[in-house]
Amino acid sequence: MHQASPSDFDFAAAWDSPCIPTRDRREPNPAFAKACAEWSEPQYFHGVWSVGFEESNFTFMGKMDCYTMRDHSCIELRGKALPWPTGDCTREFELEFIGRRTRYAVQSTGAPAFVVSVDRVISTRQLQAPYNWICPSEMDDEWRAPEHGVVNAAR
Repeated sequence: MHQASPSDFDFAAAWDSPCIPTRDRREPNPAFAKACAEWSEPQYFHGVWSVGFEESNFTFMGKMDCYTMRDHSCIELRGKALPWPTGDCTREFELEFIGRRTRYAVQSTGAPAFVVSVDRVISTRQLQAPYNWICPSEMDDEWRAPEHGVVNAAR
């Protein structure tokens, strides 16, 4: 089975994808309709899943947060196999899984993105989130300190 890597994705060309509407056409390029609907064969993925309110992004292990990368290398994760957390707070998980990806970047929430559909989760481990991502209900006493700007947070 192929192990997916960042080089499999042409993030820099995502905005030029034939599967993205443009000013000249409101739909994906009709000549690429079939290719825009194609999914890869199952592949092995390992990286960080950032999930929260209106967010489900994947970044390969060793890469920076996709929002801070110049190539905007966010990969949108979808699938019923994912262990979706409850609540709106952003959480990060180290995730190993088998999934299939779109051939081209497609229109996603607000921007073009490659989409990966998760077929089977192999392992998942919640990572400690940066202090500004911690949910008030999950804060320990250290994060309730006034110097962190959090006072009287609900438990």
